[in-house]
Amino acid sequence: MSEQSVATSYKRPLPSGFVPFASDEGRTLFQEALTAGTMAGYFALAEQFHTQADPAFCGLGTLVVVLNALAIDPGPHRPWKGSWRWFAEEHLDCCRPLPEIRRSGVTIAQLACLARCNGARVEVQYSEATNIETFRQAVHDSATTAGEPHLVVSYDRATLGQTGSGHYSPVGGYHAGRDLVLILDVARFKYPPHWVPLETLFRALLPHDAESRRSRGFLRFWRRAEVASLCSLQATATNWQSLECEVLKAKPVDDESVEGSLLELLHRLPAQALALVKRRTLSEPVPPEVLAAQDTLWLDLEGTEIMHLLRRAHPATEIDLGTVALLLLVLPASLFPVYPRPCASGLQRFSASRYFPPRCANKSSTCERKLKRSKRSVCARRRRLAHHCDRSDPFGLDSAMRTTSLAVGSREPKLPGGPVGAMRSCGCEG
Repeated sequence: MSEQSVATSYKRPLPSGFVPFASDEGRTLFQEALTAGTMAGYFALAEQFHTQADPAFCGLGTLVVVLNALAIDPGPHRPWKGSWRWFAEEHLDCCRPLPEIRRSGVTIAQLACLARCNGARVEVQYSEATNIETFRQAVHDSATTAGEPHLVVSYDRATLGQTGSGHYSPVGGYHAGRDLVLILDVARFKYPPHWVPLETLFRALLPHDAESRRSRGFLRFWRRAEVASLCSLQATATNWQSLECEVLKAKPVDDESVEGSLLELLHRLPAQALALVKRRTLSEPVPPEVLAAQDTLWLDLEGTEIMHLLRRAHPATEIDLGTVALLLLVLPASLFPVYPRPCASGLQRFSASRYFPPRCANKSSTCERKLKRSKRSVCARRRRLAHHCDRSDPFGLDSAMRTTSLAVGSREPKLPGGPVGAMRSCGCEG
């Protein structure tokens, strides 16, 4: 079929019973709701409203609107265009690669993960575990509060009589007199923003998502308070896999002490490995207590056994051993069972709670339970790594970096991702 003969579409008519936002009735509803005080959350969203950049990017498009409405700074390492920092869909790849999202979208848990590792606090409600009154209260709270929380619905279009299946969009307001919800549909090429009966919308939250096998639901977003953290981890799947390969190539050493294992590992680490870990500079303005907490975290790290071991193993070095310690603490859990002996027994000890700062010690056992793998999965990972170890450009540092923060001992624990989950941040739900 030639390019000229491909069928295209321009918008869809709204089903009966829904009110277009820009229609005469829609404007009347807006004015009445504004007078009643249930459009307070609308203006921050309208100021940042955005059309999803791809047919499968409804979740990302919605999150772009919400993150920018919350006035969250993406950070100096992630510019948008030129020198300007701003959220766009291409920034939202820390929990699932963009090509996969383009193929199948995101689940509620993945959307929450993306929000958390980009500076938002998220509350998830699956409709199967709640009721219509709880949903109505959440709609009312977001509609009557300027700024936050912002409410996002994950619903089934077919239940609403629309074309398509799963979809995300922000809720822009509420008309209490007629129990109508304003959906700011991010697929503006398909449907305009429109008013929907709340009971009808809640029914559309009930169908299950085929991928997650859970019902759809709604999410509430707040701007997360600044927390003290030590550094950010800039890693892609390619360079992270290659780092595992380099460590796996380490030859066994005669000295079975932890110091001997560490010395061998330090000799094996490529120079580029430390480029993956960046000391974090907090954005301004930062409360003095946050700066003080960050200094305390570095002091805590200096006092840990892993730092003492590193200094004994490598007493004369210009390497930032604090960065090395953090890098070791976020190495994938699967690394330890397959690491050549006798280094394995020494490195395995890093998973013990006594190696972590005091604020993290109480979380390590939980993280370890989550990270246990079967013998078969470890063997499968060894085979996959053996394949990737043959790459000529192992670190792939020219590829786009994915940035997450390592909040050691911060007040908000993040995603378990290495031997200790509290050290690595993505924030995905389990």
